[in-house]
Amino acid sequence: MIEWNKQLGVLIQILLMLLTLFFLILRRNQLGKSINYFISAISLGCGIEIFNFVSKYFDEEYNSVPVYIIGVNLIIFFIFFLYFYQLLEVKRFKRIGVALIVIFLLGYLISAIAQKDFFNSFPFVFYCAEVALLSMIIFLVLWQTFNSDRILKLKSYYPFWVSIGLMVIYLGVVPLLIVSNTAKTMMNLNIFFIILFAVNVIGYSILLTGIFYAKNTEI
Repeated sequence: MIEWNKQLGVLIQILLMLLTLFFLILRRNQLGKSINYFISAISLGCGIEIFNFVSKYFDEEYNSVPVYIIGVNLIIFFIFFLYFYQLLEVKRFKRIGVALIVIFLLGYLISAIAQKDFFNSFPFVFYCAEVALLSMIIFLVLWQTFNSDRILKLKSYYPFWVSIGLMVIYLGVVPLLIVSNTAKTMMNLNIFFIILFAVNVIGYSILLTGIFYAKNTEI
């Protein structure tokens, strides 16, 4: 029953991601500059989730961890960094953005070399580090937004919705992973997957909702 609930949750999440992707493409002209980076990240995310779902369906022993570690933790996160970097306009912030991207890539490389089972088991420490770095560049974008005329059109500015949505999806999972990693016996698997599902649904719902409010607000 637990496995069935998990697979159903993944299927619903995939459908929500595909719906988000569809409207991202449909309304891309209203979503601001560098939106193609974000569309690419969501497209890859959909592909990864579908591939893993199908592979798991035909092979119960299939290990999706290597695909997530390379596809999500490296490629998708890198595209997210590029998306937010392109939004930065303040020179000081752009320099910080470059530094964050370099630290992210070096951190991945060092972790892959130093951690023996990096590609076979979920890299908990690195995940927390990359989420922290992503949160920093998101903070720069939000700080820039709140100190510009865009704050008057915040609901129409899609990068604001992206910032909140991704913070929910990735930062919101960290406490859950900490609990499950440090006190495995205290968390029922069914509860873990329900909370994980809820976090993803809320995050992608924010991304989807923002699409319909968004207007091209380039100043």
